[in-house]
Amino acid sequence: MKQWKQTLLSGKPGRAEKVILLIYPVLLAVLTGFHEFSFDELQAWQIARSASVPEILFSVEHYEGHPPLWHLLLAVFARAGVSFRIALPLVNIAFCTAAMAVLLFRSPFPKIIRCALPFSYYLFYQYGVLCRPYSMLMLAMLLAASNYHQRNAHPWKYILSLCLLCLSSAFGMLIAGIFCLFWTVEIIRELIQNGTFSAFFHSARFFSLLLILLLAIGLLALIRPAEDCYYDGMLTGAPLLQRFTMPEYWLSWLALPFDIWFGQQIGLDKNIVTSQGIIIEAFLGLVLLAAVGLILHHNRMLLFGMLPYLFISFFMVFYYYSVHHLGILALLHVFTAWILLEKQPEIPPLLRKCGKLSPPLKKSLGFLAAAVGCIPVIFSLAAGVLELRLPYTSIEFDRIVRENHLDETKIITSWVTIYEDEEGRPFRDLRMPWMTHYMPARHPKVRYQLTDIDGLNTVLTAYAGRNYFLNYNMECPDDLYMHYRWKPDASHEMELMKERGLPDFIIGYAPIDEVYGDELLQGVKYVAVKEVWDYRIYKASYYDKVNYLFIREDLLPAYPQFHKLFQ
Repeated sequence: MKQWKQTLLSGKPGRAEKVILLIYPVLLAVLTGFHEFSFDELQAWQIARSASVPEILFSVEHYEGHPPLWHLLLAVFARAGVSFRIALPLVNIAFCTAAMAVLLFRSPFPKIIRCALPFSYYLFYQYGVLCRPYSMLMLAMLLAASNYHQRNAHPWKYILSLCLLCLSSAFGMLIAGIFCLFWTVEIIRELIQNGTFSAFFHSARFFSLLLILLLAIGLLALIRPAEDCYYDGMLTGAPLLQRFTMPEYWLSWLALPFDIWFGQQIGLDKNIVTSQGIIIEAFLGLVLLAAVGLILHHNRMLLFGMLPYLFISFFMVFYYYSVHHLGILALLHVFTAWILLEKQPEIPPLLRKCGKLSPPLKKSLGFLAAAVGCIPVIFSLAAGVLELRLPYTSIEFDRIVRENHLDETKIITSWVTIYEDEEGRPFRDLRMPWMTHYMPARHPKVRYQLTDIDGLNTVLTAYAGRNYFLNYNMECPDDLYMHYRWKPDASHEMELMKERGLPDFIIGYAPIDEVYGDELLQGVKYVAVKEVWDYRIYKASYYDKVNYLFIREDLLPAYPQFHKLFQ
């Protein structure tokens, strides 16, 4: 028993790590083989496939908000004719496996943690199965952690890992900037104490920091949001200052330290707290934050260990984040724990008292900690099972379109619509009672609509290899990716749709009366003939939404395979 304990707590890599490094990519490859790609994944592929390199570098990223490296890497495969079903997992798994190699063979964590972390939810499912540029960010964060303590002796290793962090995502740029700021302050303090300012400007540290500064300036110029850039929530989100007065935002922020690893209250609702469980998670998160803060303070790491997390988490909760961004905070936790362990930390006296508990109580707490520690791996397992069981809307609609040759008809999809409630407040909700099984139907007052923005268009054109929608990129149909362009007046696009005539089929609900008007729609009715469920997985749960395929009622005799779902 004692030998097993020593092995599990050992900091020396061995055979177990080699086995994990072999198993990890194999499991990812198997699960990704069953994975049905989502909009975010295929939007990047469609950009790589149909945008030119100059467009990727100087135009697209002003709307995407990502550095261009991911799109450029995918473009190599897309231009060579490789299917996205092969290229996306191949590139993503390569980055993930490299990241796990760094974690398994260079991290200071006990063996049991080193071997479990690769299968935790964010490191396995969210950034491994889902193919996004965050696999690059994961590799960069772990490389930065492994090179942190040698940053002054070998500055280029540290800076190059931070350069990769900058190239991975906008959040990566923000984190790298904070790390470099701390390092610069540290260097200035050292120079003041030693009086060696002149020598610094000829040193590797100076030139490495200069390199990342120039890279960051260049990337900021490339991803600076365009004035007409649309993002989800820009027309419906609460004003920033108002959010600081809303308790649900504060509860979400307090719950983050616990929820990221052990809970799932936040991920699906995105800043909208609907469960009393968030209060429990907020309390547990506060306890964790206080305990970590106490350890960091005792080891003189409070500012560097806490400020990056506090800044990024505040930015996410109170300004902007999506579910996949929460894994960045998990990687920040791993980074902080890594550099703390390499420093051989001391336990604060207050926490050291826990070691003086009675043996039975200590053993019970040990079992409890082990059980809780398994939760991130259980989340990965649950998400994998759900991935195998639950279909994704795109696959089913693609099958329906192909089997019935609907791509040869006039077909449109739903689009972003902002409504007004009775008090004149804007909102967007896709599951409201007025969204019936026929169109046109009564609906609240429409404040604004973007007729060419809908993620399903992008996904289905990726599977079909061409654009067959009336309302997708109407002025540039060869662009197979979604343009996040917000236009103060949507009347031009609505007029283009109107000129193309009434659609034969509609995927999803759309306020078509706003486009075609009462005169064109006189006596026209669209009825639901297919019901397709959409599932978005998050840890051990999922968000579901129903979509319908509608047909113009007068066309039903020509398509006997379709029948009204509702009379």
